Amino acid sequence: MTRISSHPMLRQALYDPSRTTSAALEAYWLGRVEYEDGLELMQECWSQRNAGLVADHVLYLEHDQVITYGRATPIEHLPSTACQIPRVEVNRGGLATYHGPGQLVGYLIVDLRKRRGGKPPDLHNFLRAIEDGVAAYLVKHWRLAAGRVLGKTGVWILDGTQPRKICSMGIAVRRWVTWHGFALNIDVDLSVFDEFVPCG
Repeated sequence: MTRISSHPMLRQALYDPSRTTSAALEAYWLGRVEYEDGLELMQECWSQRNAGLVADHVLYLEHDQVITYGRATPIEHLPSTACQIPRVEVNRGGLATYHGPGQLVGYLIVDLRKRRGGKPPDLHNFLRAIEDGVAAYLVKHWRLAAGRVLGKTGVWILDGTQPRKICSMGIAVRRWVTWHGFALNIDVDLSVFDEFVPCG
């Protein structure tokens, strides 16, 4: 198990004021991270980005088993008390979702006020861009029929059968700086999703 405190290089890279970069979005791989540690680092990164001390960045990682749920999640969508998987209420959009081994999580710390061409910040455009990017990756590198479903958030497998979600998304934004992100199922035990109502 890797804890955030064991990532001094990440902290130095993010918070070194003498460092300059031309990257539009910097990416960091953290490995396996406990959910509470990931949440703490994400909030710290949000504060630093809101203050203009770091660049836009994405934290890639994997969590131990946990079910997280947003503010609007109905209680009947959550697992029963017999379920042994921890659950955590988080400050983001979206409903209940699962994180665990075999799933790539991406936390996006992005200042939407810094759009190219001076365009006004737009959270919906940001969500659509994430969906398009994940779908393009799945099509190009995995040859999956991935794409969006009109009126629904996330990335879906669209192979002529009923659409199946492969990537869930839940973004929070405050002062136009985002945190939280997406969860892409790669090699996940799908039986876990029978324990609750995923993403509504």
